Amino acid sequence: MRTRRIVFTGRGQAALEDADIPDAPLTPHEVLLRTAHSVISPGTELANYTGDHTLFPNPDRYPIYPGYAAVGEVIAAGREAAVRIGDRVLAHVPHCAFARFDSRAHVCVRVPDGVAPVQATLARIAQVSAASIGLMAARPGDRAAVIGLGLVGNLAAQLLRRAGLTVLGVEPLAARRGLAERCGITQTLDPALLKEGAAERDATTSSCRVALECSGQDRGLLTALSLVAPRGEVFLVGAAWKRSTDVIAADITRPIFTKYLAVRSGWEWQIPLYGEWSLGSIAGCTDWILACLRDGTLHVADLITDRVSPAEVPAAYADLLEHPAKHLGVVIDWERT
Repeated sequence: MRTRRIVFTGRGQAALEDADIPDAPLTPHEVLLRTAHSVISPGTELANYTGDHTLFPNPDRYPIYPGYAAVGEVIAAGREAAVRIGDRVLAHVPHCAFARFDSRAHVCVRVPDGVAPVQATLARIAQVSAASIGLMAARPGDRAAVIGLGLVGNLAAQLLRRAGLTVLGVEPLAARRGLAERCGITQTLDPALLKEGAAERDATTSSCRVALECSGQDRGLLTALSLVAPRGEVFLVGAAWKRSTDVIAADITRPIFTKYLAVRSGWEWQIPLYGEWSLGSIAGCTDWILACLRDGTLHVADLITDRVSPAEVPAAYADLLEHPAKHLGVVIDWERT
């Protein structure tokens, strides 16, 4: 069987290529998926696309097959897979027209009726922060701050609000603050106003029980630390793929030390893919997010800024890199030729 897939052949080089999928019978847990839509993760995928990052210092080995969020129809399934032929699912697979994978090693969950497939792709991006929301000590009624209102941050802020917290969204771009407000995050702030002498610190910006740093920027961590109240928590959700500013270590350690703060990893892989673990699973988080989409309590329509055909993907990566403020959700429509 033939498929088409996206490949990074080198730094700054994306292409669409043909590939073979084995025709051998599926093993008991394998699934064969016909992809309808997949969504680009601007943080992880651009880091791999450019090969310019310091989070993982070893050089990228190309080719790289990017992507981890696809929605499509199951066209074949092993007898022990949890999904069946004809199911519409969200799966953690790369950008490709058809994908064959072991459903034990790649999350694969059903998309509820009433959720548009193109919008369901964003449940995967929302799931990036959902693990932190499940692990945090903050509870309904507490205040929370989200630093960075890009795709991950906007969705994180909405999920925190859905979980019953009062949310402050912090973002330098006015357009993204406005979009977050239209998504129900009524309190937003330009981080420039937090600079010393630019604004008075009041209860609004100094009583957050938890902060989720979703910008992936060095300065974002400093902002998060400044907003959290004593004995609060900061989760590092956005990956600081590369150093962009000269942040002094003492400026990070000082508020941690003097306010007795806990700084925690927000990496989603700290919880299991499946199962009934007391603090949740990635599949469980995804089911919750899809239910929010079905119920209309998670707003994603305005977060999809681009829908491109597979042939347009190389240009889309280049534009994401050159003009990041123009784009949020870039969805690949595999039903377009």
